Amino acid sequence: MISNDNDYLGKIMRRIILRRIVTNRCQAGKNKVSLTANGQLFPCDSFVGEERYCIGNALKRERYNGVLEEIYVDSVSMCSQCWARYICGGDCYHNSFLMKQNVQDIDGMFCKLQKYLIEQTIVMYCQMNEIDSALFARLTRKIEISTREGVN
Repeated sequence: MISNDNDYLGKIMRRIILRRIVTNRCQAGKNKVSLTANGQLFPCDSFVGEERYCIGNALKRERYNGVLEEIYVDSVSMCSQCWARYICGGDCYHNSFLMKQNVQDIDGMFCKLQKYLIEQTIVMYCQMNEIDSALFARLTRKIEISTREGVN
């Protein structure tokens, strides 16, 4: 489970092990979109139906402004000075929209929870290495290899 990029703690652990810098929460609107039956394109399935976040229409071959394309942790004031920003990547755009009505306005509770989870994951990372460094090195290699091969 620890190497599963879909598991939340696994995703944080994977970023730490790979020393991967994350500049945005997810690829919504960048290389991930949701398509509706009438051809509308949205940054992710959570935004479907929110017309102001429609980024195009596949049937009409139209592309609109990508509202989320220019949002990175360094461009969000609450994230720009945070110690965990490159592990976290910022709040979920849809969560920010729901909580603050603005995709760039981070939910403070999310930040507290995220920083706590990252801190605990760093502690777990250190403990795993301390308990059995050879086994931890094998896990690290497996994660690095599966990432190169495109396997989760």
